[in-house]
Amino acid sequence: MPRYKISDRVARDVLDRSKVLVPLVYPFHRLFPSRFATDEQFASELKERLGAIHYPYQFARAKGPRPPSTYEVLSKLGAVDALFQPTIINSLRLWVDDNEQWSQIRQLGFANTEAGKQFRKFHVPFAADLVKHLNVIRKLKDSYELAEEWMGPYVRTVEERVVYEIALLRMFTEERQESDAKATRELVKLVYSDVSHAFKTAKVRNQALCFHVTSILCSPNCPATKTLSPTPESVRKLIERDPVKQKNKSSN
Repeated sequence: MPRYKISDRVARDVLDRSKVLVPLVYPFHRLFPSRFATDEQFASELKERLGAIHYPYQFARAKGPRPPSTYEVLSKLGAVDALFQPTIINSLRLWVDDNEQWSQIRQLGFANTEAGKQFRKFHVPFAADLVKHLNVIRKLKDSYELAEEWMGPYVRTVEERVVYEIALLRMFTEERQESDAKATRELVKLVYSDVSHAFKTAKVRNQALCFHVTSILCSPNCPATKTLSPTPESVRKLIERDPVKQKNKSSN
């Protein structure tokens, strides 16, 4: 039996309700606040990333003349305005923000992380005490003729809290968490779609540069590390293996 599996002590009707609940209404934003308060802040960091990484990337650490930064290349091609247009920046910020936040949220699912330890330290005893309390008040209600009128609403309130806590524990202590690698693959496809759209708007047909910019957007620490992960080559292989489906234009 898993260490934190409390569901065996929960009444069947409560357990059945918890199995169909996905507890996303939780103050994750307080635990893991977004790095970007505004689109402007994201655009500023993106400009820093593009300025910090050379193009082409494979020559970034090679000896010899310094290759131009990615931002310089985009400026020369006239692609900066298209990439930094408000709708593209907003979309990119949402993809990047969501991926980074869920990467942190997934840490709750591992007992050896600091976030996972803190999560269990609170929610495991809280859920256990709620279950005990619910079992007691249900027995009391069943023993008294006027209990439904007198305490029925309170019982249902406790039941809803137990349902939510059991679903939360199931999600983060019993179910396997999605890997960061899988989440990154999804991020790459979403970001690539926006970047390729911006390049198309700017009439830039440099596919290698498109892979390169996508790689930069998916590598938040690259200004400090000067390293891209995933690399542009990894982005190329992913997109060629699983092409991004373009939406058909409306015939109206």
